[in-house]
Amino acid sequence: MRFDFGYKQMRRPAGLPPISAPIIPITLSGSGGSLHTTALVDSGADTSAITADVAEVLGLDISGEPSKAQGIGGEVKVVGSRMTVVIKGRREQDSFILPVQAIMEKTLAGFPILLGRRGFFDRYEITFMPREKKMVLKRRLEGDG
Repeated sequence: MRFDFGYKQMRRPAGLPPISAPIIPITLSGSGGSLHTTALVDSGADTSAITADVAEVLGLDISGEPSKAQGIGGEVKVVGSRMTVVIKGRREQDSFILPVQAIMEKTLAGFPILLGRRGFFDRYEITFMPREKKMVLKRRLEGDG
C-alpha cells in the first residue's frame, strides 16, 4: 500500500514566512465524532499530538493525569489517549488506531495536528522529497521496522 502526497503551504507564527511542508489530508475519529482535517508529518516529534479542543470534538478520553512534554515551543501539559486515523489515497485507504498526546494548553490557536514517530513512523516507510515537494508513505508489512 502506497500513498503519494505533495507538500502544502504551512502558515507559521507572526513574522515568519509560510513554508512548504509534508502536510497530508486525514480523517480522525473517536467515540464522539469524526474530523476531516490535515496533519503535519513530523519526523522530529516523538509522538503524535492534537490540541485538547480537537480531542473534545472527537470525544477522546482526556480525563487522565496530565504529564509534561517538551516540544519546540517549550514545555506543555499533555494527556495520553488514542484515536482512529484514516488515510486515503487514489485507490486505497488505511485505517488504524494511533496513540496521541492531547495538549492541554489553551493558547494554541493554529497549532497543527502532528503525526510523530511512535505509531505513525512505525507503520509506514516514509520518504521525504523536499526538492520535489513530495512525500511517499509505504505501509510496512507486519514485523517490519
